[in-house]
Formats: sequence, C-alpha cells, structure tokens
Amino acid sequence: MVLLLPLSRAGAEPLRDQARKLADEGRWFEACCVYDELLSRDRNQPELRKAYRDCLRHFRQQRRLEDPMLQSLLAKLSPAEAGDLYEHVLGLVVRHYADRDKLDSTELFQQGVKELRESLTKKALLHRHSISPGDILSFRGTLESWEGERAASKSVAGRLARRIIIAASQQGLPPGVVAMELACGAANSLDEYSLYLAPGRVSREQALLASKAVGVGVEVSLAGQKLEVTRVYRKSPADTYLFRGDVIVRIDGHEVDPLAPDVVRAAAGRRRLRG
Repeated sequence: MVLLLPLSRAGAEPLRDQARKLADEGRWFEACCVYDELLSRDRNQPELRKAYRDCLRHFRQQRRLEDPMLQSLLAKLSPAEAGDLYEHVLGLVVRHYADRDKLDSTELFQQGVKELRESLTKKALLHRHSISPGDILSFRGTLESWEGERAASKSVAGRLARRIIIAASQQGLPPGVVAMELACGAANSLDEYSLYLAPGRVSREQALLASKAVGVGVEVSLAGQKLEVTRVYRKSPADTYLFRGDVIVRIDGHEVDPLAPDVVRAAAGRRRLRG
C-alpha cells in the first residue's frame, strides 16, 4: 500500500526548478518533498543535500516558532537561564554526535547565528512576542558584529552566545527564544537527521522510537529501517486502504526515509490515500 500525493513526475531538471520555486515562495515542506524525490534517485549529490537541509531547517524553524508551549516556556527564561540552555544543548551535541571528530565549535556557533538571523524574518516571532520591527532592525545590525566571530572551544561559543542573548534582551527579544535559535542552528546544521525536539513534540517522537506513531488512522513501527503498519483504526481514512503488516514505502510518490520522521508525519497528515 502506498500513500500518494500528486507530484510532478518530470525529469530531474524540472524538479529542481520546482523545488527552487517552492523554496523561494517559502513553501518549505513542499520543497522538502521535491528535494527528497530528487535525492531518492541519487543521494550522492552534495548540492541537493544542502538545499534539502536548508529547507528542512526553515520548515522546522517555522514549526518551532509557532509552537505555543515552547514559545511560552522560552519567554519566561532570564538571560542567565537562556545562556545555560544554549550551553546545555551545545554540550549534548558535542558529547553525543556520532561524528564528534568532525565538529567545529566555530561552525556550530556560526550556524546558530545564521538560524537566529533567519528567525528575525519570521512573522511568527514578531507576532507572538510583540516585538517591534524597529527593535528587530536594530538587533539585526548588532548581530552582524558576531558574524565571522571564531569560537576556539565550546566554552568560548557559550560566552559569545551569552553576549548575544544579553544584547538581544536589551532590544526587547526574549532571551530564551534567542538561545533556542542559536542552539537549534547548531543541532540542525549537523545533517538532515539531527534536530532539536520541542517539549510539545517529545512524546510523539518518543512514541515513534517506541514503535508507535499515529497519522491518518494508523499506528506504524520502525522495523528494519521500514515503516510497518501495526494497527489500523476503524472508520479512519486509512481503514479501507491499509492493513496490519503493510509497509509504507512511498509518500508523495517518493521513497520514505524513516530516519527523518518529522517530515514523514507531516506528510502523512496532509495526504489522501489511494489503493
């Protein structure tokens, strides 16, 4: 059984153009789907992998900024607590990332600055925290002074991040929000499979890792790098199409990557079923 959404079946170049157009329009999830289709044909394309990762970062950032539970929690943090948050996340990355030898403190810090800079263009940030465009413009100018700044170690990156957090708070930006964008930039830049999980999503992610995730009326498990249907709910959209034991191999007509579950679930939530 296959979950499908109509998608251009044109050659690689038209699909590349389609992906770029979607990204230019800020339709990040749809752009991710097209890039994933291209990469399903050949994953050894650095340029496409980078474009895919950039779209994923925008897609995840938008959801993060629109997460009321997370944003409410972050808005309550003091500058000192926000700095602690950044250092904690960065410490987890440095200790647990599989390719630790490839980590560079300067790159992690700069990717955080990049993520923060992108967040300042998002309406969700301004509206939720009532930040004036003038304050955003002023802080963007201040942020430029940290672009290119080197961090010789994790502790140096932490000190630089605290300086940014304090400067941001003086411009009316919530310290916790700033710290989270800096931290997520470091985590999300590693590869397409690494990301920060907001509190409101942790239980769902843990459920998937524990072999349970509910989408269009089914529970699926991750078994042998495949998404296998373990339960179909009666009278759900999937009831007449999927059966226990089915393996979901394609979404949008392209191969499912079970290692990127957030995109898989988002896709399943917007699909219609076809036999």
